Amino acid sequence: MRLSTFILFLAFVLSCGITTAQIDSTGIKVIKGILIQGNKITRERIILRELDFAVGDSISAEDLIQRCQKSQSLVLNTRLFNFVTITPIFTEDDAVYAKIDVVERWYWWPQVIIKFADPNFNTWWQTRDFKRLNGGLEIYKQNFRGRNEDLKLRVQLGYTRHFSLSYRIPYISRAQKLGMRVGAAYREQEEITVGTLENKRVFYRELGKPGRNEQFVELEFTWRPELYAVHGLNLGWVHAQVRDSLATSHRDYFDNQSNTLNYLRLGYQFKADRRDNRGYPLRGNYFQLDVEQRGLGLVNQSGLNLTKLWVEYRYFHEITRKWFYAVSAKLNSSPFSNPPYYLQEGLGYSNFIRGYEYYIIDGQHFSLLKSNFKFALIPKRELDLGFGPSKFTRIHYGVYLNAFFDGGYVWDSRYAASNPLSNQFQYSGGLGLDIASYYDSVFRLEFALNRQKETGFFLHFVQPI
Repeated sequence: MRLSTFILFLAFVLSCGITTAQIDSTGIKVIKGILIQGNKITRERIILRELDFAVGDSISAEDLIQRCQKSQSLVLNTRLFNFVTITPIFTEDDAVYAKIDVVERWYWWPQVIIKFADPNFNTWWQTRDFKRLNGGLEIYKQNFRGRNEDLKLRVQLGYTRHFSLSYRIPYISRAQKLGMRVGAAYREQEEITVGTLENKRVFYRELGKPGRNEQFVELEFTWRPELYAVHGLNLGWVHAQVRDSLATSHRDYFDNQSNTLNYLRLGYQFKADRRDNRGYPLRGNYFQLDVEQRGLGLVNQSGLNLTKLWVEYRYFHEITRKWFYAVSAKLNSSPFSNPPYYLQEGLGYSNFIRGYEYYIIDGQHFSLLKSNFKFALIPKRELDLGFGPSKFTRIHYGVYLNAFFDGGYVWDSRYAASNPLSNQFQYSGGLGLDIASYYDSVFRLEFALNRQKETGFFLHFVQPI
């Protein structure tokens, strides 16, 4: 809201002496104005785009309150703000004003990279090998120009050398529906996984020489016709090369007669996101569908022709004020052909069954089910530290005790003879403690018992479902 409009709005409110308690907030109301405060960097139109109401709408007071709650989650899920509060202010002439207070995040992140090269912290902790760490610098400018744009530059050394640059703008059209993302990356490492034996990784390494190098170029257009749905169309180019000795000894790695894989990929993605908080959701649901064709007949000397399908659904439910339930189901498949080892994906990396953190279950297709019952030991609270920069002094946190059950199945027609966990339903259960705080930080400590009657304590830094 511009200064002149803000002054008129403030004068009107003060002259009427309005409070929600004084006015009958029933019946149909007309939204006469929207006041936004706290957005020192973020453009107003970025916030207004997330609202489930607009100036001029005629709406019942009860419906408006519900829409304010939904809009509050939508604005918070832009991940531009630590706190968002939307308050309806009713007047005596059947009008209503919406007051939006936001606390912006810190948007400039020049940070040191320290990441594990292993699938998760627990696998790395078994060896505590500091050579298996990645270090570097990532410069991340979020909310670039106040338009929710992202600009990332990454320079990473160590186990994996990674150099990348990407830029994302959510809206390039006046209607704020069409967006774009472009990026390029180069990555290389000496040691790479070329297979599994007894569901443990088998490595290839040639000292002093990269075992594999990869180049990526990507262009994506997004279309957001309404608040909760986003469509994406992605075109990318991939070039991967391995050592001649690796290509000779592991012909299934690229499934061709060459030490290179060079192809175009075209993908479509649909997302419907109705979660109350992306960082640590407790209510709502999320659906995602990805269909990707790798190998388009152009720039494809290897003859790659691979279709990938990904379907995911997550559901979050508040049972009572302190009890919550969540479930997620995922399916990954290459329905028409078997992918080369380089492109196949099973369980054990970004997707895994809790209690199987030390295993890799390779395969061409997998399904995964996760479920959680949660009890809020400390429901979400806010705390003012009273010191430090303004964007960090006010924090929120919550502590949750959870019981979980996971199950998954990996279909493997190529390597199952030496990997007993595939082609069988695997499952686990256990207890965990989650600490969720601001800037989407999550700390999880879990105890799990799997089908093989193995137990263990595991540490994670991402949300459980």
